[in-house]
Amino acid sequence: MKQVCAACGRNSNGRNLSCTEVTCPLEKQVILGSGQIIGDIKVVHLVQITKTHALYEGLRQDKSVLLKVAHHDTGAKNQLIAESQFLSLIAQDRLKRKKSFLSRFSRLQDPHPGIPNILPAYSNAELVNFPYGLAQVSDQSIVYTVWDHIEGIPLSEYLVAVPVPWVESVAHIITHLAYIVELINKSEVLHGKLTPDAIWIQEDDKGILRPTLVDFGLLRNHRLLNQNDIIWLHENGNIAYVAPEIAKANNHEIRDYQPKTVESIDIYELGLLLYQMLAGKPKYDDLFKSRSQIVKLIGQSEGNPLIRNDIQQTNRAELVRLAKVATQRNPDQRKPDSLREFINILEKVVGKIPAEKPGHSIRETVWRVALVAGILVGAYLLIGVAINT
Repeated sequence: MKQVCAACGRNSNGRNLSCTEVTCPLEKQVILGSGQIIGDIKVVHLVQITKTHALYEGLRQDKSVLLKVAHHDTGAKNQLIAESQFLSLIAQDRLKRKKSFLSRFSRLQDPHPGIPNILPAYSNAELVNFPYGLAQVSDQSIVYTVWDHIEGIPLSEYLVAVPVPWVESVAHIITHLAYIVELINKSEVLHGKLTPDAIWIQEDDKGILRPTLVDFGLLRNHRLLNQNDIIWLHENGNIAYVAPEIAKANNHEIRDYQPKTVESIDIYELGLLLYQMLAGKPKYDDLFKSRSQIVKLIGQSEGNPLIRNDIQQTNRAELVRLAKVATQRNPDQRKPDSLREFINILEKVVGKIPAEKPGHSIRETVWRVALVAGILVGAYLLIGVAINT
């Protein structure tokens, strides 16, 4: 009789009561209880758990934040450290733009929408020096990061309630994610583990679903990809969402594997997300299947069919074509060749994503009003002086 793990969905052929998958999140997770203190963060409750990390809502000086804690796995900890350094660079760029003179007169758009804003790991510390923190929980040392609070829910949860979202929303979500992945790829590093659990979504006041990436993947240069990286992706990525050239690799192939381009792997994974939201189910079903069963399925099956008769006679049918060509198992047959071309196809279908309306705090608003008023008063006085002379 097979036993099924409710946490990772894998089965065991034996009668073990515990999960036999060493990569099951229950095996390596850091469990933090409500009210527990990590650094200067008070844990409120668990929000999400994946194979590599857990997200908690927390409080820092009465301000809501997100606490991201890596599991007790060296690879997961290294991934979180690499992610924190990447997000630190993004945060520094945001701050630089915010401090610019012109931004004080205009409602500057976020230059990096969909990317969380990381905070220093410790209060009164510099982000550049402490993008991640260390703490001791029982007899274990943990690695964590702190983010500004994010509204929304995991895309995986949303797709349970709405398996087939409105096609416009699908295109907007994928286009927005492609922007973020393109930014990652510009540094010649790949994501490598895009899944519905790695993305949160929130509906804005215009009814547009806005995605936020909460897991930045491997962040490794594709030319430096080594055996340990591929093995880690095997064990900690959802194998049904990992590019086939990696998913099917045995130990010998892993040693010799080099991806065609940094973008090819991430194009495939973006294509899988597009495919799933158009079809209403993943291209390859992974629930209640072992890793070997999933790899066999990917190697021998074309996956669940994608048929959308409702948009067949419209230009939205191009999304179906894109989902199919982007998820070709053979990387040499996979199209398009670049993320920029992938984005261009999406934008030709639904146009550019409407910019999110930026907001200002009360203090910023008062500052702007006072500044504008001061300029007007100064101009009035100058005009008066000119008239009198």
